[in-house]
Amino acid sequence: MICAPLFFFLVVALPNATLGQMRVGPKFGSGLVWQKFSFPNEPADISSVFKVGYGFGVSVDKVIIEGFSFHTELMFSMLGRKSDVHVEGYIHDSRFNYWEVPVLVSKDFAYGQSLTGQYIFFFTIGPNFKYFAGGKGAIGRTKLDYKVVFDETGSDIHKMYLNKVSRILIGLDVGIGIIYPITKEQDVSIELRYTHGHSQFGDQNSTSHIDIPNFFDDLEAKMRVIRLSATYNIYLDARRLKKGKSISRPRR
Repeated sequence: MICAPLFFFLVVALPNATLGQMRVGPKFGSGLVWQKFSFPNEPADISSVFKVGYGFGVSVDKVIIEGFSFHTELMFSMLGRKSDVHVEGYIHDSRFNYWEVPVLVSKDFAYGQSLTGQYIFFFTIGPNFKYFAGGKGAIGRTKLDYKVVFDETGSDIHKMYLNKVSRILIGLDVGIGIIYPITKEQDVSIELRYTHGHSQFGDQNSTSHIDIPNFFDDLEAKMRVIRLSATYNIYLDARRLKKGKSISRPRR
């Protein structure tokens, strides 16, 4: 699993290249997930259905220069796929679990003033990296449950056998949001972010199989996600922390 090492590398490696000012805190988000199939005639056989997804983790934001910051997260996201299989007449609903690391640049725009500080609007953009960790799902009117297994073969009707699928998915994140100050050393940020998946779940050599009659699937599809998230942040100064001093509010 590469996401955790990537996240900690980004967090540790960047302070020397920044002003040392940081915002760190827990994050939770929810939104809609859907698929974009690669072939234009695919809707005749299978089409995407919107699915609700969730995610939680930790967020780190570091000031690079005045008005610009580097932003990354380590998120555990429950997203998945939901398909209407027209050719066989059933719904295939899966929940795929991902470890997720966005690597973003944020541009801040100061706006308004409250008793505790300044409101800040921000815009974020950058690549998104996901690691496909596993999942589960259900098929048909009877809701046949299954668990995802990778690179195996078998005949267990409660296992979905995924072979040669993309375990690492890359996309592009674009978001807008607002930072609301609570105290001089804390804030809450709200963000609406869209993820445009670039990597497909699989290619022509990828297979998904469950041992039931008339099973149909297509892994040549890309993920699309739009979600609303909230983060509670505390302000830190990386340089002062190294010296054992207290936290301080970053200049934005």
